[in-house]
Amino acid sequence: MSLREIIGDYMPSRKLTHARYTAKLSVKVAKELYAQKSEGLGHGKDIMSLLVKANSAEDAKRRLNEEEMVGLMRVVILAGHETTANTLSWMLMELARHPEVQTKLRAEIRAMQRTLQSRRETTYTNADLDSMPYLNAVMKETLRYHPVAINTYRQALRDDVLPLSKPITTINGDIITELRIPKGVNLITSITGYNRVMFGACGALNLR
Repeated sequence: MSLREIIGDYMPSRKLTHARYTAKLSVKVAKELYAQKSEGLGHGKDIMSLLVKANSAEDAKRRLNEEEMVGLMRVVILAGHETTANTLSWMLMELARHPEVQTKLRAEIRAMQRTLQSRRETTYTNADLDSMPYLNAVMKETLRYHPVAINTYRQALRDDVLPLSKPITTINGDIITELRIPKGVNLITSITGYNRVMFGACGALNLR
């Protein structure tokens, strides 16, 4: 057990106690959902049922076991906590910062509203939303610049070598072009950093 796991499991802390409680609760709920959806063979249309249905359709050798399915369901449960609300908050903030984007987006929405009125409808369909390119661009750019999950964690299953896109010069003057990753090493990758380095950080909502 690593030091980080020992601290997370045993260190007395109000925040860690709450995190441990949340973890246990999410496991309990995920197991109950897995049992419930497995009995119905994933006939529902919710994401949990679809997971069970897709897994049951796989070849037996590639099929996920119960522990792996429960882990996936935990991710879905925890990852869905306030992510939509947080993303919407960031989008509204960026729209307030960029009134020209707000004006263009409002014009597209109102044009679609007129289309709905001509059809004597009041509810947007998925096809309507897909046909609004600027709205989709604003949402995707918000998710790029303000991802709700800023980091992702992985563990190396085998010894590997990670090539670097840009060489690193050490304080000794050595130039490093790759990093050796031993088996079992825990890696933290920055989704925010990757998005901004690869696609630009021009004040967000880079829609030009």
